[in-house]
Amino acid sequence: MMIKSKLFTLIALCITLTALGQEKIGNKMYMYGSIDGVIMGKTLVNYAFEDPKGATKTVKTFKGIGVDASNWTSVFMPGVQFTEEEINTTLNERGIETIINIKHKGTSQSQTSVSSFGGNSMFTNSVSVVGNVDLDFEVYSISNGFSKPMAVINCNANNSGGVAGSQRSVTRKIVNRVVNKIAKLK
Repeated sequence: MMIKSKLFTLIALCITLTALGQEKIGNKMYMYGSIDGVIMGKTLVNYAFEDPKGATKTVKTFKGIGVDASNWTSVFMPGVQFTEEEINTTLNERGIETIINIKHKGTSQSQTSVSSFGGNSMFTNSVSVVGNVDLDFEVYSISNGFSKPMAVINCNANNSGGVAGSQRSVTRKIVNRVVNKIAKLK
């Protein structure tokens, strides 16, 4: 009985500390840590998807709120392996003070049937529809040598476009929400 009581207390403590460690900063948006004084100077945005168009739009969105942002792939060519020393030297040479690493945590998808009519017959196709996308925005700073994130913003959004919605459109929705919130918090 004593072990169960101690276990319950430990679990309750962990849940409480986790809840206190996060701050709800918007609709389906939570921040761990703080971005106060972190996003400064030259900033590299690592849009970790194979979507150059999405990466370009994301960097433009950050620039739109006054962040001196560049795309990670404009500094570190995709497909090329860099040592930690090479990365640190390049960051130092270019005067990079902040890195924003956008990580994909998950996407839910569902199957739906779409019917179309042609002539006197009906065709039914099964298509995969993006339901929800979950991203983490990790904010690193030169102040701690980029060793660990100073803040992590977790955000997810639902696809409101139905069959026409895509992972890119839901990801853009999240990026816009987070960047707007960063602008308000800065």
